[in-house]
Amino acid sequence: PADGIQINGYSVIWKKWKLHIAPNVREGVVLHLVRYVDGARERMMLYRASISEMVVPYGDPDRGWFVRNAFDEGELGLGGFAQPLRVGVDVPFGARFLSAVNSNARGTPTEHPRAIAIYERDGGLAWRHLELARRSRELVIEWIASLGNYEYGFAWILHEDGTIEQRTTLTGIMSVK
Repeated sequence: PADGIQINGYSVIWKKWKLHIAPNVREGVVLHLVRYVDGARERMMLYRASISEMVVPYGDPDRGWFVRNAFDEGELGLGGFAQPLRVGVDVPFGARFLSAVNSNARGTPTEHPRAIAIYERDGGLAWRHLELARRSRELVIEWIASLGNYEYGFAWILHEDGTIEQRTTLTGIMSVK
């Protein structure tokens, strides 16, 4: 592929990175067996990586509001609220997509098409010395969950230098009184 991303089912290879993506009804996108090829050896970076909880503390002590401290992942399951991603809006052109298949409360499989986006993007200046310079690249694995008034965006970002970043974006409509 032109972007250098190889996808086989839910296994991904990009530059020196190898990993497996597993959608989960509670945690959303879970990364497994994240490895980085360092010369002749393949280094295990993470066995499993996920978001363990998303807490929304409203902090209002009034009667009727003090209980509004939602544990959105543990109580509701963020992965079950995955939304289809839109090219040019949620993710850039050229993104590739995976479906998330989860079971509902009755155990019936439910497919969430275009729930996970995988794409490569510019990562800024990697290095420069006088006339010599190089831009860096990043691999992004992204998904969005909608719960009530809120949209939660999650991105795992793998950098060429072997570092891993997790970025969360919170948006939506404020719940006010």
